[in-house]
Amino acid sequence: MPFQDTEHGAAAHERRVLNGLVHEWELAASELEDHLRARLRRPLFRLADTPGRLGLWDAAKREICLNRDLACTHPWDEVRDVLRHEMAHQLAHTLLAADGQPPHGPAFHQACLMLRADPAASTARRTLHQRLAAGNAREKDHRHARIRKLLALAQSGNAHEAQAAMLKAHELMARHHITTLKTDPERAFVSIFLGQPALRHFKEAYVLANLIQDFYFVQGIWVSAFVVAKGKPGRVLEISGTIANVQHAAYVFDFIRRFTDREWTSYRRGRRLKRFQQTEVPPGLPKS
Repeated sequence: MPFQDTEHGAAAHERRVLNGLVHEWELAASELEDHLRARLRRPLFRLADTPGRLGLWDAAKREICLNRDLACTHPWDEVRDVLRHEMAHQLAHTLLAADGQPPHGPAFHQACLMLRADPAASTARRTLHQRLAAGNAREKDHRHARIRKLLALAQSGNAHEAQAAMLKAHELMARHHITTLKTDPERAFVSIFLGQPALRHFKEAYVLANLIQDFYFVQGIWVSAFVVAKGKPGRVLEISGTIANVQHAAYVFDFIRRFTDREWTSYRRGRRLKRFQQTEVPPGLPKS
């Protein structure tokens, strides 16, 4: 029976989420300068039903509280995003002399820079992926609409049509990327996870990660991230770039992963094959 179906199971899941918040807080703290890391004390963590709020730093209790629905049902990069926002409030309040300043004043913004936190993560009442979607919706450049249509066409069952669409989409991305470099030196960058945190990633995941970084104008790194279902830290691919490039790269990543999973399911039908064999080259096919 799934753990969500019982009160005991839901409590166990929340405990794993809270342990994950501890892990992510420690990771973020380790990125601070030594004199700050040594003085920043780990807070208490709590989940609660908080309509209209994604998170809260309570200075009196030295506690970070996250919205229960967000923490238990949303992608982990969204959870981490809100946690770092609230951690920035903690850092600003306890070590950066934020007393007398507004909640999102200069000390808070300094803390956000130190922690790579988005200052609008909680106050905007929108999650990370909602903000990315809103950023794309505001984009008036017709090239983005054209790119999205071509990427959708790349899912065509006609192999030649799909390949032509993908090549054309990449050509437009490259042109737009060069234009952006010239006309928008202050462009904003964002970071998201591709896929889910896992204890183990198969070889094809690394091949796909390199493909995304090499051709879609984003920077990829494998970062530590908590695997809630296992209650242990694992790793996940994180990409960073402009909103448009990150969204395009994520679209291509999901498309390729769905395509390979579909082809593998079809190939293994009627064959007794193990999961690890999906990474291997089938007999009779070239290895490069």
